[in-house]
Amino acid sequence: MNKYVVASDWHIGSEVCQREKIINLLKTLKTETLILNGDIIDINHTKRLKKKDWEILSLLRKISKTTRIIYIRGNHDQEVAELISELLGFEFKNEFNFIVNDIKYHVTHGDFFDTFISNFPILTEIATVFYYLIQRISPKKQALARALKRQSKSFIKCCDKIRKHAEKYAESNGFDYVICGHTHQHYINPDSKYVNAGCFTEVECSYLEIKTSGENILKFI
Repeated sequence: MNKYVVASDWHIGSEVCQREKIINLLKTLKTETLILNGDIIDINHTKRLKKKDWEILSLLRKISKTTRIIYIRGNHDQEVAELISELLGFEFKNEFNFIVNDIKYHVTHGDFFDTFISNFPILTEIATVFYYLIQRISPKKQALARALKRQSKSFIKCCDKIRKHAEKYAESNGFDYVICGHTHQHYINPDSKYVNAGCFTEVECSYLEIKTSGENILKFI
C-alpha cells in the first residue's frame, strides 16, 4: 500500500489518451490517496467522450468510496475540474501540500511555472488548436501528434524552465519536493527538489508512487 500516488495529464477525451493503461492502473491501484495532478479531462474534447472514457470516470467514482482522491486543476481542465470533483466525490484543489515521514511535498500541475503560457497566450492558443487538429488527422497510433508535443516542449525549453522555477519555489517555501505534471515528460533526480510524474498520452506512460517512508518511485506502464 502506497501512501500517495500522483498521476497527471491523462487528457481524457483526446485521441492521444492511453485509455487502456489508465484503466489498468485504476484496477490495480493500492494507495491511501490518489492525487490527480491536472489535465485529467481535456476540456476541448468533452463532447467526444468515448466508452472507455466513461469507464475511467466510473472507476474513479468507485475508487473514491474507499480511497481519498484529490483533483488538482490543470490548464486544460480548469473549467471542469471542480464540477467533476463534486460529481464524482473528489476533493478539488488548486495545489496540495502533504508530509510523509517528515518530508514536505508540494503538488501543483506546473503551468504556474510555465512562463511561455503567460507571456504568449495567443501563440499558446494557436499552437493548442493546431495540436488538436493533428490529433484528428493523424494515424491511429498518433505518432505525429506525440512527436510534435515533445518537440514543442523542447523548443521553448519548457521542461528546463519549469524545473528551475519549481526548484526555486521549493527552496523559498521550505518544501523538500515540488511535484508537477504539465510537461508530459517524467523527471526524477536525487539531486533535485523537482519531480515530474509524466503523463498518460505517450506510448510509455508513467506515474509517481510515494511510500510511507517518503521515498519517490516513478512507475511505468
